Amino acid sequence: MKSYSGLVGKMERVHLLRRMFSQQLTNNTTLHFGQVPVLLYIWKHDRCTQVDLAEALHVTPASIATSTKRLQKAGYLTKTINEDNLRCKQLSITEEGKRALELHKAPFDAFEEAAFSGFSEQELNTLANYLDRIAQNMAQHIGEELPPDNFFAMQAFLNRVMEQAK
Repeated sequence: MKSYSGLVGKMERVHLLRRMFSQQLTNNTTLHFGQVPVLLYIWKHDRCTQVDLAEALHVTPASIATSTKRLQKAGYLTKTINEDNLRCKQLSITEEGKRALELHKAPFDAFEEAAFSGFSEQELNTLANYLDRIAQNMAQHIGEELPPDNFFAMQAFLNRVMEQAK
């Protein structure tokens, strides 16, 4: 049987370096890694509901309730009651939330640009296709359908698979 441990090790190294950068950045900003997609979605979908947000990010409504409560307390978002449905809270990002996102996003953009410097557009597309195929093969091997390509969907997928393994 052919050994792929060298290739898998390289993928893990890239993942760990990105996580290390994320941790360093989180230590220097007020946003936590998992809060960024929440605020980005709210910014792009002003007055969305917590249910909309949970569905879009593939997490539980309870998880979103906790996250949005923290973000509201930090002054990054507001919750307003929907006049048509008093149990429904609509979410909007504040100017402070937008500033926090921009401060967080710029270093990530620079990090990713540095990571992919020297690659042609064709090489980047080829790499993306290879990674998609690897992910599809792995999901198929463990008997799972590959979730959408976003952080929260993958986290929910991992949580479900780990729970089933217990």
